[in-house]
Amino acid sequence: MRTGFLGYAYVALSALCFGTLPILVKIAYGFFPNPLALLSLRLFVAFILIWMLALTACRSSLAVGWRGLAYFAVVGSMGLGFNSIAYFYGLRLVPASLMAVLFYTYPVLVNLFSIVFWREQLTRRRLFTLLSSFTGVLLVTKTYELSASTVNWKGVALSLTAGTIYAAYTLAVQRGVRQHDPLVVNTYVITFGYLPILLLSPPFGWLTGGLEGRLFLLVIAMAVVPTVGAILLYLQGIRSIGAARASLVAALEPMASIVMAYAFLGERLEPVQLIGAGFVLVGVIVLSADGGQLPSTLR
Repeated sequence: MRTGFLGYAYVALSALCFGTLPILVKIAYGFFPNPLALLSLRLFVAFILIWMLALTACRSSLAVGWRGLAYFAVVGSMGLGFNSIAYFYGLRLVPASLMAVLFYTYPVLVNLFSIVFWREQLTRRRLFTLLSSFTGVLLVTKTYELSASTVNWKGVALSLTAGTIYAAYTLAVQRGVRQHDPLVVNTYVITFGYLPILLLSPPFGWLTGGLEGRLFLLVIAMAVVPTVGAILLYLQGIRSIGAARASLVAALEPMASIVMAYAFLGERLEPVQLIGAGFVLVGVIVLSADGGQLPSTLR
């Protein structure tokens, strides 16, 4: 009983940690409004931390062969790298709460991709999740108001692009999780996902030049809390309660982001947008109950 309770607690805490990412990025933009540089700094610190953990916890499993390295190079750079770029640039243009909802359509997109490309069966529950999430996005973005000027459509497009890339990346990374320790998968995904961003925006100039104190703390927080810490908590939860149950609890993430955006950023979704967020969340919960699982990899 105690082990099961701790498993749910680990996953719930992981969802809260993942949910802090858009909040921390938004706050960081107040000190340093450069998405690519902030992303580079975040992944630089995460890269160091994840390798320290991997070398301590699963050193013998890090030998994945040339084929494994080639696989992680493609999945990491194309999936994590470009997904993170779209995510960080999207957050410059839309509220953190809106990003949280739009990005969290990715479990439903995974479901859709599985039906289209893997010819999986379109069950009633799956159809419900698609319709529920689609309705939620329409309400959250206020598409029903053709003259809605409060929504930045470029930001919406980047948010949905980030979710779409992450959905494709989720399907691709499933093979790695089946064949390797999840910590090994996360280590190589972060490594190869960081490489294209490192080439575009090396962090060394910012690090050697010094970072303003509060910005330095925010970068550390982004690397520890919604990155390495959230991943490790989720993996620990899966070991205790299984991936299916963990997926249900992990659906707390967008709601956590919305509450924190209200508390720390003063963001307020309109009532109809909150209803839309509810539609998206219900769709994800029904999907998880039908056997759909959320990945235990970096957001």
